[in-house]
Amino acid sequence: MNLPRDEFLPSDPATIYRCRWEVELLFRELKTQYELDEFDTTKNHVAKVMFSRRCCHCW
Repeated sequence: MNLPRDEFLPSDPATIYRCRWEVELLFRELKTQYELDEFDTTKNHVAKVMFSRRCCHCW
């Protein structure tokens, strides 16, 4: 999908991509530091509890 030229500056896509990359790096760090890739659930409320416990336990 192309971005409308009248709504975005030429530098906007680079900024958006850079922000997206920061999120990817954050997820990678969380998975590595807190072993979040070992969660075996698709239930949102369970994942939130497990994430909270894992983070509190590590700090």
